[in-house]
Parts: sequence; C-alpha cells; structure tokens
Amino acid sequence: MKFFKEHYKIFMIMVVFWFLLTMDFSIQNILVGMVVSALVSVSSKRILFEEDQSLFKGVKGRKLFFYFIKLFGAIFKSAFEYVRNVLVRD
Repeated sequence: MKFFKEHYKIFMIMVVFWFLLTMDFSIQNILVGMVVSALVSVSSKRILFEEDQSLFKGVKGRKLFFYFIKLFGAIFKSAFEYVRNVLVRD
C-alpha cells in the first residue's frame, strides 16, 4: 500500500490508458483495469523507480496543451490531404 501512496501517478496514468484502449466503462472492466494497472505498476517498480526516487517525471499542463494543439492540427491536415487525394484520383 505504501508503494501506491508514494507513486500513484503511474497507476492513474495506466488506468486512464486502460480506459482509452477498451472504451468500456462497465463495473467489471473498471475492476479488471484497476487490477491490471496495479500489477503492472508493482511489476515495473524496479524499472521506473530507484530508492525512493521516481524516474517518471510528470508532464506540465502547458506543454501538454500545446502538444494536443499540434497533434489535432496534424490529424486535421492528414484528413484533408486524404480527402484531397481521394477526390483528385477520381
């Protein structure tokens, strides 16, 4: 339990990643996702953490915001290029 109190960030990120992969919010899936995330967090303890020092650094909100803007821009650009290629080919 001490591990989760000290390093809850990686557990929460894994739970969110589980929900993004499954896109199912039933009680059974939530419980399975939390168990799998806990097992992965515990098993990766020696990889991500060393002697009370976290190797995982959080991402600041401002960088994340600009990353998502750039990501959505690239997605829309790719979608428009795809539509243009489909229309030009016909």
